[in-house]
Amino acid sequence: MRVSAARYTFRAGGCEMAVCCCYPKTTVMLEDHWPPRSTAFRKLLRRSALRRSSWRKAVVAVVLLTAVHAALLVWGAARHSPVWDEPGHLVAGISHWTFGRFDLYRVNPPLVRVISSLPVVLCSPSMSWRGYRDSVDTRPERSLRRTFVALNTTRLFHLHTVSRWTCVPLIMLGAYACYRWGLELYGEGAGLLAMTLWCCSPAILAYGQLITPDAAAAALGASAGYCFWRWLRREDRTEALAAGCTLGAAQLAKTSWIVLFGVWPLLWLLWCVGRPRRAATEAVWRGPAQFVLLLVIALVALNLGYGFQGSFRKLADYSFVSGLFGGRSANVDGGHRPRNRFEASWVGQLRVPLPSDYLMGIDLQKSDFEGKMWSYLRGEWRLGGWWYYYLYAMAVKVPLGIWVLGALALFLTCTDRRYRTGWRNELVLLAPAVAVLVLVSSQTGFNHHMRYVLPAFPFLFIWISKVGRA
Repeated sequence: MRVSAARYTFRAGGCEMAVCCCYPKTTVMLEDHWPPRSTAFRKLLRRSALRRSSWRKAVVAVVLLTAVHAALLVWGAARHSPVWDEPGHLVAGISHWTFGRFDLYRVNPPLVRVISSLPVVLCSPSMSWRGYRDSVDTRPERSLRRTFVALNTTRLFHLHTVSRWTCVPLIMLGAYACYRWGLELYGEGAGLLAMTLWCCSPAILAYGQLITPDAAAAALGASAGYCFWRWLRREDRTEALAAGCTLGAAQLAKTSWIVLFGVWPLLWLLWCVGRPRRAATEAVWRGPAQFVLLLVIALVALNLGYGFQGSFRKLADYSFVSGLFGGRSANVDGGHRPRNRFEASWVGQLRVPLPSDYLMGIDLQKSDFEGKMWSYLRGEWRLGGWWYYYLYAMAVKVPLGIWVLGALALFLTCTDRRYRTGWRNELVLLAPAVAVLVLVSSQTGFNHHMRYVLPAFPFLFIWISKVGRA
């Protein structure tokens, strides 16, 4: 048998050790000048053993957290009855597979519905599409969900259970993103704490077991943010590809993440501030070229998720129902006549690089906020909402332990430099959360659900996890 050998020299504490590695066996030979009982050598071996032991404990902790989180989601999905809007999401997902169209429930992108409805389609549920019609100002999924419930009364719980289970891997992705980002930014203890906050959050556990897109959007948004942060540090083509794909996936989960198309360019420009100048022309243009590539990949992924239906239509060819895109709509028989404020301007001749149902869904959702609905907060009913509604909801619904950890993280950040990783890293982490909070708080047409701010949670969990830094 052929045996290969290699010789290495290590230095520690002013001493040298020569190591001769022979395969298949390894032997250690100490030089004559190596002290026979070197304290430095023993410390080196001890640190190495501690690192291996710490790594094993971290792996065990991650596996246990993942298993417990998945078990809670699976159990809750089977135990709890469907919430009021889940049948509408399920019917819309079935229509995507049946007709290849994405107009039902267009106020939310189709990714989560497509995934969750696949096992239901394979179960061949009873369906009636009698009330299905495509209109820019109506929500036919509301009547279709009642029909679906009536036709599948005996199998309703089973169909929702299997559809919920299909979405569990998306929620697990959020746990992994929290762990990896916290680990690389603040250390191993912080990574485990960030993952624990995600896995044990009542809001994540509650919405993660549903087929509504909020928890999945939080997971995909955190994954996109993590990949973007890695690209900022390395400017590698592989990282740019990952960031573009995850950004596109986040857009396909919830339209709230459209804010990233405005936030990421600003973050990239700020990241470049203070960075050493590059001499080579190739290095100078590598960052901008890869960032453009990243955005193009995200747009391609978004359009691909819709099958490129209605992509690159002229803006003037749309019919809008909101005041933002349609201008002042004439009131016809108590309703709104679809209009387009851009049809007579040069802006209307521009082609929109978005799927038509994606843009029309944003318009329809904006119309709902503009129409105003009755909202409730602290014993008061109001036609409309409050700008501070979601901040108040987080204050009373997020566990007190997380608020204590958040206050401790803020205190340590202000008083101890060991808990600061540089303003650029902190900005990339917190900017998406702030953008989501500002976006949803600015929509004061009605306030009904705290789930609208759920995409901000993982970014806050990761920032809070710095208190676990050793």
